[in-house]
Amino acid sequence: MNLYLISGLGADERAFEKLQLPTHYHVRHINWISPLSNEKIQAYAKRLLQQIDTSKPFSLIGLSFGGIMAIEIAKIIQPSKTIIVSSCSMAKQLPWHYKALGFIKVYNYLPIKLMKKKNKITYWFFGTKNKHEQKILGETIAETDSNYLKWALKMISTWRNKTIIPNLVHIHGDADRLFPIYFIEPTITIADGTHMMVRDKADEISMHIQSLLK
Repeated sequence: MNLYLISGLGADERAFEKLQLPTHYHVRHINWISPLSNEKIQAYAKRLLQQIDTSKPFSLIGLSFGGIMAIEIAKIIQPSKTIIVSSCSMAKQLPWHYKALGFIKVYNYLPIKLMKKKNKITYWFFGTKNKHEQKILGETIAETDSNYLKWALKMISTWRNKTIIPNLVHIHGDADRLFPIYFIEPTITIADGTHMMVRDKADEISMHIQSLLK
Protein backbone atom coordinates (compact mmCIF):
# COMPACT_ATOMS: atom_id res chain seq x y z
CA MET A 1 0.00 0.00 0.00
CA ASN A 2 1.14 3.53 -0.71
CA LEU A 3 1.55 6.05 2.10
CA TYR A 4 1.39 9.67 0.95
CA LEU A 5 2.86 12.45 3.07
CA ILE A 6 1.84 16.11 2.83
CA SER A 7 4.17 18.52 4.61
CA GLY A 8 3.32 21.80 6.31
CA LEU A 9 2.91 25.17 4.65
CA GLY A 10 5.66 25.60 2.09
CA ALA A 11 7.73 22.77 3.56
CA ASP A 12 8.97 19.66 1.76
CA GLU A 13 9.80 16.06 2.62
CA ARG A 14 12.47 17.19 5.11
CA ALA A 15 9.61 17.90 7.54
CA PHE A 16 9.22 14.13 8.04
CA GLU A 17 12.91 13.17 8.12
CA LYS A 18 12.89 12.31 11.84
CA LEU A 19 9.92 9.90 11.61
CA GLN A 20 10.33 6.14 11.43
CA LEU A 21 7.52 5.10 9.09
CA PRO A 22 6.20 1.55 8.56
CA THR A 23 8.49 -0.36 6.20
CA HIS A 24 5.62 -2.31 4.62
CA TYR A 25 4.32 0.89 3.02
CA HIS A 26 5.70 2.54 -0.07
CA VAL A 27 6.24 6.13 1.09
CA ARG A 28 5.60 8.93 -1.38
CA HIS A 29 5.75 12.69 -0.82
CA ILE A 30 3.15 14.99 -2.31
CA ASN A 31 4.76 18.17 -3.63
CA TRP A 32 3.13 21.56 -3.25
CA ILE A 33 2.21 23.20 -6.57
CA SER A 34 1.63 26.85 -7.46
CA PRO A 35 -2.00 27.88 -6.84
CA LEU A 36 -3.96 29.31 -9.72
CA SER A 37 -5.43 32.79 -9.55
CA ASN A 38 -8.33 32.85 -7.03
CA GLU A 39 -8.16 29.04 -6.74
CA LYS A 40 -10.33 27.49 -4.03
CA ILE A 41 -8.86 24.91 -1.68
CA GLN A 42 -11.17 22.21 -3.07
CA ALA A 43 -9.91 22.80 -6.63
CA TYR A 44 -6.32 22.79 -5.40
CA ALA A 45 -6.91 19.45 -3.65
CA LYS A 46 -8.21 17.98 -6.92
CA ARG A 47 -5.00 19.00 -8.68
CA LEU A 48 -2.89 17.43 -5.93
CA LEU A 49 -4.78 14.18 -6.56
CA GLN A 50 -2.82 13.87 -9.79
CA GLN A 51 0.15 12.83 -7.61
CA ILE A 52 -1.81 9.99 -6.00
CA ASP A 53 -2.30 6.53 -7.48
CA THR A 54 -6.00 6.06 -6.76
CA SER A 55 -6.13 2.63 -8.45
CA LYS A 56 -4.99 0.96 -5.22
CA PRO A 57 -5.62 1.54 -1.50
CA PHE A 58 -3.58 4.29 0.11
CA SER A 59 -3.25 6.19 3.37
CA LEU A 60 -2.48 9.85 4.01
CA ILE A 61 -0.41 11.68 6.61
CA GLY A 62 -0.77 15.47 6.66
CA LEU A 63 1.26 17.88 8.78
CA SER A 64 -0.13 21.30 9.79
CA PHE A 65 -1.55 22.92 6.61
CA GLY A 66 -0.84 19.58 4.94
CA GLY A 67 -3.35 18.09 7.38
CA ILE A 68 -6.02 20.51 6.19
CA MET A 69 -5.18 19.57 2.61
CA ALA A 70 -5.34 15.86 3.53
CA ILE A 71 -8.87 16.46 4.81
CA GLU A 72 -9.86 18.09 1.52
CA ILE A 73 -8.37 15.20 -0.46
CA ALA A 74 -10.16 12.66 1.76
CA LYS A 75 -13.44 14.42 0.98
CA ILE A 76 -12.90 13.61 -2.72
CA ILE A 77 -11.59 10.06 -2.47
CA GLN A 78 -11.51 8.06 0.75
CA PRO A 79 -8.07 6.89 1.93
CA SER A 80 -7.81 3.70 3.99
CA LYS A 81 -6.69 5.95 6.84
CA THR A 82 -6.04 9.67 7.20
CA ILE A 83 -3.62 10.81 9.91
CA ILE A 84 -3.18 14.50 10.60
CA VAL A 85 -0.47 15.89 12.87
CA SER A 86 -0.38 19.39 14.44
CA SER A 87 -3.37 20.41 12.37
CA CYS A 88 -7.17 20.68 12.55
CA SER A 89 -9.90 18.60 10.97
CA MET A 90 -12.83 21.03 10.91
CA ALA A 91 -13.34 24.77 10.76
CA LYS A 92 -14.65 24.88 14.34
CA GLN A 93 -11.17 23.83 15.51
CA LEU A 94 -9.56 26.95 14.07
CA PRO A 95 -8.82 29.65 16.66
CA TRP A 96 -11.43 32.42 16.54
CA HIS A 97 -8.84 35.05 15.63
CA TYR A 98 -7.92 33.12 12.46
CA LYS A 99 -11.55 33.27 11.37
CA ALA A 100 -11.72 36.98 12.25
CA LEU A 101 -8.66 37.68 10.12
CA GLY A 102 -10.29 35.78 7.26
CA PHE A 103 -13.55 37.69 7.66
CA ILE A 104 -11.85 41.09 7.35
CA LYS A 105 -9.51 39.77 4.63
CA VAL A 106 -6.30 40.69 6.41
CA TYR A 107 -4.43 38.28 4.14
CA ASN A 108 -4.66 40.91 1.37
CA TYR A 109 -2.53 43.32 3.41
CA LEU A 110 -0.02 41.05 5.12
CA PRO A 111 3.65 42.12 4.78
CA ILE A 112 4.80 38.81 3.28
CA LYS A 113 8.42 39.89 2.88
CA LEU A 114 8.58 40.86 6.54
CA MET A 115 6.90 37.61 7.60
CA LYS A 116 9.54 35.59 5.77
CA LYS A 117 12.36 37.10 7.80
CA LYS A 118 13.69 35.28 10.85
CA ASN A 119 12.19 36.59 14.09
CA LYS A 120 11.61 35.49 17.68
CA ILE A 121 7.82 35.74 17.37
CA THR A 122 7.75 33.08 14.65
CA TYR A 123 10.09 30.86 16.66
CA TRP A 124 7.80 31.21 19.71
CA PHE A 125 4.61 30.35 17.81
CA PHE A 126 6.16 27.28 16.20
CA GLY A 127 7.74 26.19 19.47
CA THR A 128 11.31 25.77 18.26
CA LYS A 129 13.49 24.45 21.06
CA ASN A 130 17.01 24.88 19.71
CA LYS A 131 19.04 26.71 17.07
CA HIS A 132 18.87 23.75 14.68
CA GLU A 133 15.06 23.86 14.65
CA GLN A 134 15.18 27.63 14.22
CA LYS A 135 17.52 27.20 11.24
CA ILE A 136 15.22 24.66 9.59
CA LEU A 137 12.12 26.80 10.19
CA GLY A 138 13.86 29.91 8.91
CA GLU A 139 15.02 28.15 5.75
CA THR A 140 11.55 26.71 5.12
CA ILE A 141 9.83 30.09 5.41
CA ALA A 142 12.49 31.86 3.34
CA GLU A 143 12.21 29.28 0.55
CA THR A 144 8.40 29.46 0.41
CA ASP A 145 7.03 31.25 -2.65
CA SER A 146 5.40 34.52 -1.56
CA ASN A 147 2.29 34.07 -3.72
CA TYR A 148 1.79 30.54 -2.40
CA LEU A 149 2.28 31.73 1.20
CA LYS A 150 -0.33 34.48 0.82
CA TRP A 151 -2.76 32.03 -0.82
CA ALA A 152 -2.25 29.41 1.91
CA LEU A 153 -2.84 31.93 4.70
CA LYS A 154 -6.05 32.95 2.97
CA MET A 155 -7.15 29.30 2.69
CA ILE A 156 -6.51 28.66 6.40
CA SER A 157 -8.31 31.78 7.63
CA THR A 158 -11.34 31.20 5.38
CA TRP A 159 -11.57 27.39 5.73
CA ARG A 160 -15.12 26.35 6.57
CA ASN A 161 -15.05 22.53 6.51
CA LYS A 162 -17.78 20.80 8.54
CA THR A 163 -17.31 17.29 7.13
CA ILE A 164 -16.22 14.55 9.53
CA ILE A 165 -13.73 12.35 7.65
CA PRO A 166 -14.04 8.54 8.11
CA ASN A 167 -10.99 6.67 9.43
CA LEU A 168 -9.40 9.88 10.69
CA VAL A 169 -6.76 9.99 13.42
CA HIS A 170 -5.62 13.34 14.80
CA ILE A 171 -2.28 13.54 16.66
CA HIS A 172 -1.80 16.85 18.45
CA GLY A 173 0.54 18.41 20.98
CA ASP A 174 -0.79 20.03 24.13
CA ALA A 175 1.73 22.89 23.76
CA ASP A 176 0.87 23.80 20.16
CA ARG A 177 0.55 27.59 19.90
CA LEU A 178 -0.50 27.82 16.24
CA PHE A 179 -3.44 25.44 16.71
CA PRO A 180 -4.08 25.53 20.50
CA ILE A 181 -5.36 22.23 21.84
CA TYR A 182 -8.32 23.82 23.63
CA PHE A 183 -9.91 24.28 20.20
CA ILE A 184 -9.01 20.71 19.16
CA GLU A 185 -10.43 17.27 19.91
CA PRO A 186 -7.41 15.07 19.11
CA THR A 187 -7.43 11.29 18.97
CA ILE A 188 -3.93 11.18 20.46
CA THR A 189 -2.37 13.91 22.61
CA ILE A 190 1.40 14.37 22.82
CA ALA A 191 2.55 15.85 26.14
CA ASP A 192 4.65 19.01 25.72
CA GLY A 193 4.22 18.72 21.97
CA THR A 194 4.67 22.00 20.09
CA HIS A 195 3.81 22.71 16.47
CA MET A 196 7.23 21.31 15.55
CA MET A 197 6.87 18.16 17.63
CA VAL A 198 7.25 16.05 14.48
CA ARG A 199 10.96 16.64 15.04
CA ASP A 200 11.64 16.62 18.81
CA LYS A 201 8.84 14.13 19.56
CA ALA A 202 9.49 12.03 16.46
CA ASP A 203 10.02 8.74 18.32
CA GLU A 204 6.69 9.00 20.15
CA ILE A 205 4.79 10.07 17.03
CA SER A 206 6.45 7.31 14.98
CA MET A 207 5.32 4.74 17.53
CA HIS A 208 1.70 5.86 17.19
CA ILE A 209 1.84 5.95 13.39
CA GLN A 210 3.33 2.47 13.18
CA SER A 211 0.63 1.15 15.49
CA LEU A 212 -2.13 2.84 13.49
CA LEU A 213 -0.82 1.51 10.17
CA LYS A 214 -0.19 -2.11 11.17
